[in-house]
Amino acid sequence: RFLLRKYFRKLNAFSLEVALKEASGVIDASAMEEIKVFIKSRQTREGGFADREGKCDLYYTLFGGFVSEALDIKEVFPSLRNYIRKTARSGNPEGIYLHCAAILWAKFCGKEPLPVKLREKLIDRLADSATGEAAYATFLNLLTCYYIRHFAGLFRLWKRIRVQMDSGNKPSTVWTAGVVVAHLRGLPTDEMVSRLLEFRRQDGSFSATLKAPRGDLLSTAVALYALKFAGHDLTLIKPACLAYVDALYCDGGFCAAPTEEIPDVEYTFYGLLALGSLNH
Repeated sequence: RFLLRKYFRKLNAFSLEVALKEASGVIDASAMEEIKVFIKSRQTREGGFADREGKCDLYYTLFGGFVSEALDIKEVFPSLRNYIRKTARSGNPEGIYLHCAAILWAKFCGKEPLPVKLREKLIDRLADSATGEAAYATFLNLLTCYYIRHFAGLFRLWKRIRVQMDSGNKPSTVWTAGVVVAHLRGLPTDEMVSRLLEFRRQDGSFSATLKAPRGDLLSTAVALYALKFAGHDLTLIKPACLAYVDALYCDGGFCAAPTEEIPDVEYTFYGLLALGSLNH
């Protein structure tokens, strides 16, 4: 904990939670109430949150949990905690779901120790992470260790972080993660920020790939978060970005792109993340 104190200060100063709460500064009261109603409507009988087809899983529950906390939707938490406990103990999450289960448990069942099997599996996965792994995987591992307070894992990851970003055809999310990881590590970010800004489109969005003619909300939200996290001034791009995100608002939620008409929990998280990053 002592050796990583600078890392915690940087992450705490503009955490995901802080960014999501900042969104309230650019959303009027009536729209905020609509968002709360929408989020509550996506909670299932199991207590988790549903995807577009109404199926409940840990991935969508992670987004629903973060948004519910940011908007102080207290009534969702009792059944949410029951779903997390049941799924983490009886399920066998793998891959991204393993990370979701651990983060959800740490956030919403924090006074209870992480289930032994889940913790052992997660720590084994973190220990097996390759030294030169992609920036996105490094960011995900760091985020998970941060939430479960696995300080030994954090320190090991910290010592071996290598942000090697060449000019290859990488998606914008990899550059986004690279900016965050480099800033946390105290490494220069100017070149990576310049690379990330190449994905910006005239309508205020960021695209997933350089060749994509249009952007999407996920790429836009995480890019804005990373840029703000690293201290980049968003003043010049803010008006267009705000207009782009605002146009994606629909019936209490946010859609993935202008061609979409159905909002969901995941993209509502990204909508709030984008607005909060622009408002901070």
